[in-house]
Amino acid sequence: MLRTLSSFACLCLLSWTQPLLGQFTTNGSATSLGNNCYRLTPALTNQGGSAWFNNSIDLNQTFEFYATIFLGCSNGGADGMVFAFQAVNTSVGSAGGGMGYQGINPSLGIEFDTYQNGGSGDPSYDHMALISDGNVSHLGATNLQGPVGIKSNLANMEDCNWHDLHVSWDPVADSLKVYVDCELRIAYQGDIVTNIFNGNPIVFWGFTAGTGALSNLQQFCYSYISYGLDTTICQGDTLGLTVGSGTNYSWAPSAGLNNAASATPLAFPDTTTLYTCTITDQCGFTREEYFQITVNDTVDAFSLGADSSLCPGQTIPYLFSQAGADYLWQNGSTDSTFTINTSGIYWLEIQTGCDTVRDSIDVGMYQVPTVNLGPDLTPCAGDTITLSATNSLAAAYTWQDGSPDSLYEVTNSGLYWVELTHVCGPVRDSVLATFTPQLPVLSLGNDSILCDQLSYPLQPGLAGVNYLWSNNSTAASLTPTQSGLYWLEISNACFSFRDSVDLTFEQTPAIDLGPDTTLCVGDSLLINATFTPTTTYLWQDGLTNPIRNLGGGNFYTLTLNNTCGTATDGILTQSLAPPPSFDLGPDTLICEGEGILLSSGLSGYAYQWQDNSTLPTYSVSQGGIYQLEVSNRCGMSNDSRLINYIAAPEVDLGDDVFLCPSDAIQVDVTWPGSLYSWSDGSTDPIRSLNQAGVYRVVISNSCGVAEDAFEITLGTEPQPFSLGQDQTLCVGDELEWNIEQNGDFQYQWQDGDRLPQKTGDEPGLYWARISNICGEERDSIRLDFVEAVSVYLGADTLMCADRTDRKFLSAYGPEVAAYQWQDGSTGPTLIAEQPGLYTVEVSNACGTALDSIELIPTLCVCAIHAPTAFSPNADGFNDGFVLGYECQIESGTWKVFNRWGQMVFQSNDPTASWDGTQNGRICPEGVYVWVMEFQYMEGDRPQVWQEHGTITLIR
Repeated sequence: MLRTLSSFACLCLLSWTQPLLGQFTTNGSATSLGNNCYRLTPALTNQGGSAWFNNSIDLNQTFEFYATIFLGCSNGGADGMVFAFQAVNTSVGSAGGGMGYQGINPSLGIEFDTYQNGGSGDPSYDHMALISDGNVSHLGATNLQGPVGIKSNLANMEDCNWHDLHVSWDPVADSLKVYVDCELRIAYQGDIVTNIFNGNPIVFWGFTAGTGALSNLQQFCYSYISYGLDTTICQGDTLGLTVGSGTNYSWAPSAGLNNAASATPLAFPDTTTLYTCTITDQCGFTREEYFQITVNDTVDAFSLGADSSLCPGQTIPYLFSQAGADYLWQNGSTDSTFTINTSGIYWLEIQTGCDTVRDSIDVGMYQVPTVNLGPDLTPCAGDTITLSATNSLAAAYTWQDGSPDSLYEVTNSGLYWVELTHVCGPVRDSVLATFTPQLPVLSLGNDSILCDQLSYPLQPGLAGVNYLWSNNSTAASLTPTQSGLYWLEISNACFSFRDSVDLTFEQTPAIDLGPDTTLCVGDSLLINATFTPTTTYLWQDGLTNPIRNLGGGNFYTLTLNNTCGTATDGILTQSLAPPPSFDLGPDTLICEGEGILLSSGLSGYAYQWQDNSTLPTYSVSQGGIYQLEVSNRCGMSNDSRLINYIAAPEVDLGDDVFLCPSDAIQVDVTWPGSLYSWSDGSTDPIRSLNQAGVYRVVISNSCGVAEDAFEITLGTEPQPFSLGQDQTLCVGDELEWNIEQNGDFQYQWQDGDRLPQKTGDEPGLYWARISNICGEERDSIRLDFVEAVSVYLGADTLMCADRTDRKFLSAYGPEVAAYQWQDGSTGPTLIAEQPGLYTVEVSNACGTALDSIELIPTLCVCAIHAPTAFSPNADGFNDGFVLGYECQIESGTWKVFNRWGQMVFQSNDPTASWDGTQNGRICPEGVYVWVMEFQYMEGDRPQVWQEHGTITLIR
């Protein structure tokens, strides 16, 4: 059956040949201009732009790229562009001399450098080179080839023209070639996948460009992108192949193709085949594109086997192997191996892309009997335990003594086990039975009273039982130290028994009321004679409490009595009063040189003054607070007295003062105990003064009078001023300023001038400052100057009218504010796509300029006319073979070959005629091949063209 994959062939066309729009990601200053064109940088400084193809490519496949590049119009501009492969992402790029390529690593770049950077090994002409790893220097190992001129006959590529670019990568030969305007400029051979990209063939590709302190308009337009893709078809299918544009196509092998000389043959191979198409392009160069077509066969027959059941732990393993097949199991697994270890329905689907085969299997799981005799047993003496191993899946039972029943009775200690028989094997379990015995006899002894005994040990001495005492202890013995009821409970897993004993600990009485003592009036002495709970107490006055407060001035006795004996003691107490209050006298003011003696008038006590002295009196010779504390063991009394010593006043207002209007001076003439009288009527000791004048002050107290005076003089300060708002002026205009003010001021401008007048006639920041000792005022203004605009589109030129052509027109100027073209567009550039008159008007704040250019239509396509046969028989009709042209041939060479490839005719004259002879000898009849290579003018550009055909010689 023949199946034609028309939809698949369409997909291949879109994948291999990429003339589509919107497939680049732009960064920085880069932007799409439409019609497959991109601007990388405008003609502005410090720009950086990149455009990366959205989809990565595989460098193990062929890559062909055709485009035109525009490197700017300013020969003094910078910096250039780079066509690059890189494995980072579609967002990289930078500005400056690195042409947007600097720092991209790993990468391989083809640079088109239009500026000569020092220290990078750049030649003096516009050049290109093959570089790597984001390094634009030609002095290191990352410079793989070049630099060479971008064109061999053109040193300046910033010529405001578009130039053809062709990049070709052949992974079979590891060959990279770069053509500019049909001229081979770089031919590099090397394993770039291994050496540059560390074995990773998947990369992004695109253009970067940058400007720094200098600028250029840098653009590219692409016309053809080709990269190979492997394809899989089924046996008997037909696939449409498509390659890029050219003038001649040759496919190899030709088997399985309907036309080995077509750009779009149909392929229907029987086996997997690598097709190679050799394409001759418009420049006369050849390239090869590869198409790997894998032909899939049908799925091999397979079986998962018959339905079955598994015992626990059993598995069914599968392993399948068919080249080019895909596998899908019921759980979504796509492995060629699978292991079944649980019950369920399993299926496998194998697909080769051409057909699909499925098989399934139903797997069950045997139920295995389980047996659990339970945990080990600890029954009580006399019990009977029944063990059960009953399970409906068991075929038979066997106990440790050979019994075949499913039940078994246990009456003695020992190990018991049972085994169940099943198709998947025996199942066994066991249990250990240990019977618990009766308890031994327990006795803790009789109740007891213990005099002066510290402890009483209880030690039953029983083995094989658990102990629990009345204090929750589980030890084998207990030693009581206090009176109380004590019990012990012994137990094992089956039985328990308890016994108790009442113990009373008592001591022979002892008492000590302490030494005789003196008590302050109102105080008491607390006595706590508590001994043991069974002890009784008797005081001399008949009271029976063990705790009592004793007052002063008495003799007290206490007797203690219990079953273990009697004890008596006594104590004498006396009374003491605290010191009375006293007066050191009233607070006093004393002049310097006088003295005073302080005393409390009390005797027989302890004394402490404020400085810790301990005499009954204190002599005062300086001001301060004097304190005295009089005390004994029952209390204290205190008093204090303030004594101020004052001196005759003194004052010094200092030197006369100069103040600015916003300043003030602080004056403080404070003197203890004084009055103040100022010449302006103020009576404050502290003043803040900011007015001009003479200030006098008189200070007096009970010990004397002092006076002084000083003068305040006020100055002036500069006033705020304005130079105006920032302005943009036309070249030749200027501004005048006069910032002079009344007063003693200094003036300074940004250039050091000291006059108050200034003229602004240059661009830049102007500032002025007015200052003196009292302050400073400052203002600034920025002036920009704009030149009158100008524009030049270039001289009128020719433009092809018989094929698609483009001319890039630029009206860009650094001071231009607005652009207006004849078609209403307002950008700085315009792409002309047909001949005609193009005008542009540019303007800014200082004027308007107008220019135009005429693109004169001309014929560019050069067609060759050749006859199919001629008869050199001297009959005067059709005796010579002559080529005809539709264009002006500048130069060329043409040759004629016979069927064996031997040249029989050659001429450098495009208009020469071949008469059918070789070196004067008549050539035989037959078909001959002619080849022509010539140069002609395509518009205003010279072009090289190759053409060939056949001619039949008839005699």
